[in-house]
Amino acid sequence: MNRLALAATLRSLRRGPVRIWLPLAGVALGIALLLAVDLATRAASAGLRESLTVLSGGATHSLLGGPAGVPEDVYPRLRIALGVREAAPVIEGWTRPAALPERWLRLLGLDPLAEGPLRRLDGAALVDDALGRLLVVERGVLLPARLVAELGAGLGARVPFRIGTRSVELEVLGLLPGDAPWVLADIASAQALLGRGGWLDRIDLVLDAPAAARLAAALPPALRLEPTMARIDAAVQLSAAFELSLRALSALALLVGAFLIHNALTLAVLERRTTLGLLRALGMTRRELAALVLVEAALIGGLGVLAGLPLGTWLGTLLGAPVGRTVDELYHALAPPRFAAPWTALAQAAAAGLAATLAAALPAAWEAAGSSPGREANRAELEARA
Repeated sequence: MNRLALAATLRSLRRGPVRIWLPLAGVALGIALLLAVDLATRAASAGLRESLTVLSGGATHSLLGGPAGVPEDVYPRLRIALGVREAAPVIEGWTRPAALPERWLRLLGLDPLAEGPLRRLDGAALVDDALGRLLVVERGVLLPARLVAELGAGLGARVPFRIGTRSVELEVLGLLPGDAPWVLADIASAQALLGRGGWLDRIDLVLDAPAAARLAAALPPALRLEPTMARIDAAVQLSAAFELSLRALSALALLVGAFLIHNALTLAVLERRTTLGLLRALGMTRRELAALVLVEAALIGGLGVLAGLPLGTWLGTLLGAPVGRTVDELYHALAPPRFAAPWTALAQAAAAGLAATLAAALPAAWEAAGSSPGREANRAELEARA
């Protein structure tokens, strides 16, 4: 009996293949978009976290102030009066090369003499005595190696940059590894370039738990001590709303595919109402008729998954760059995202596609289960029920 039902279903599919290919394509595209957005946002979040971790170096805590930042005179008092030796001031802003106005970079002002414990300058390719020159050359900086190559410059070159509405020339004193999304300058140079004289954004510290507790108790109300990981987690959470909106839009694409499945299977059940009535007369139960429709939906969903997963992985590689660029511009400079397709993401996309397909098929399965011998052949009865 089941063989007869499957034969009738396959005959119906051969008579109307377009009705199946359209919902199959909808499910495949929905799964592909769902997976692509998931992979792209995962890569952007990982790049953001990696960027913040690299910039924090070996710091365990950060000393923060109000909206204006931390007064500059707090730093010497911290080192001398409170005896906190492993401390490094930081100031941050934005800049971009004049020749590449779309390329935004984070301008970081650091104190090279205090950076030892934090190791943020490790891996930089420096000219002779570059760290010493970084302290005395007013607009000397370390630039990403790839950016310097794109600009056709080299060590010692002066490169035009834009900071706010001003044009400045920065001297290349060293190269940062790869495609790092930041520019490093001495703290005094960064303050002058950004117009932040007398202020710091934060002071990074290396403290154990007892020292952190003592320092927190000694701070004035205007300052606060925050663990580095908590600050990184808070920065990553800022991009969560953007990622959620992307995921919602991708889920809408899958919903459209499910709607196509619902329409296709409902139409198929209506077209086969006479066949379903005959199958009921031959002894098929209502549960078997419903299962027949769900098997058909699962077949469409399975084929959609097989087509959607590789397509989604490919789309994810394309979406990674624009999503990362948006996070970079709205929230924080990103380390170059490393794209990966973990099996958990693939499994989640496949499960979501199959679940949406089966859920969309439930009304059609219910309609098929309501078939009864004789009544389905009566057109007047069908129109009366409608």
